[in-house]
Amino acid sequence: INNVLSSLRRDITNLQNDLKITRRIRKGDQEESVINYIENLKQKARKFYFAKMRPVLCPECKTWIASVWSLYPQDDQSRVIIHCRRRLVDGTLCKGVVKKTIHELYKEKNEELPETID
Repeated sequence: INNVLSSLRRDITNLQNDLKITRRIRKGDQEESVINYIENLKQKARKFYFAKMRPVLCPECKTWIASVWSLYPQDDQSRVIIHCRRRLVDGTLCKGVVKKTIHELYKEKNEELPETID
C-alpha cells in the first residue's frame, strides 16, 4: 500500500510540474491575483482553441454556425457543406451555405470573430 501511495504522490507531483501549478510556482507569483490567473487561463484556452478549431461564419447573416477541427488540414479533397438555417428577425430562415474544402477553411482568417468567447 505504501508503494502505491508513493507512486500516486509522485504522479500528482509530475502532473503539477507539467501544468506549472506547483506551490512553489504559485507562491513565486504573489502579485498575480486569482482573477488575473483565470484571465490568463482564458487567453491561453482561446489561443489553443483557435490553433485547433476553425470557426465558420454564415456568409449571409454573419452568425457563427460551426467549428471545424480536422486531423489533416492540408487535405485538398475533403469538403464541408454547411447550411445556416438560422431564424431571422422577420421570421424567415437564413439561406446561407458554406461550401469549402478543409484546406480553404484553415487557410482563411476570420476578422469578424468576437474578441471573447463566452
